[in-house]
Amino acid sequence: LTGILVLALLCMDSWVFHQLYKNAWETDQINEALLKISHGDTKYKINAEEFDGKERELAENINHISRVLRCRKRYAVNA
Repeated sequence: LTGILVLALLCMDSWVFHQLYKNAWETDQINEALLKISHGDTKYKINAEEFDGKERELAENINHISRVLRCRKRYAVNA
């Protein structure tokens, strides 16, 4: 019985670690995208498929901002 309990706790710890690691990775990717776009790289795009939940929505919104900035930049050059 103790072995099963220890195994269950190890599985739960592994799952929690995975979730924390994934969340940190997603945050780093979003931060990197915002940094690149803020420095003028309007062609930068996040692969939103790699994200879950709110982070996916945020990645899609960042891609939209990048697209809008790129279009406005193109329009300003042509005007």
